[in-house]
Amino acid sequence: MTRGRKPLPEGERMVVLAVRVPQKIVDWLDYIATASGLSRSQAARNALIYGVPDPHKVVVGK
Repeated sequence: MTRGRKPLPEGERMVVLAVRVPQKIVDWLDYIATASGLSRSQAARNALIYGVPDPHKVVVGK
């Protein structure tokens, strides 16, 4: 039995980022993560890959 993560798909590499961001960005990532059932790191990954909508234009409750 192998331990650890499954191999990454071809063309993908693991990158760990530590970035200082304003608290409102962290709050927004927490909101997106909670709303979608993801972890904060998964929400951040999706934001990096798919783009980040303007947090000021996100309508909460719709």
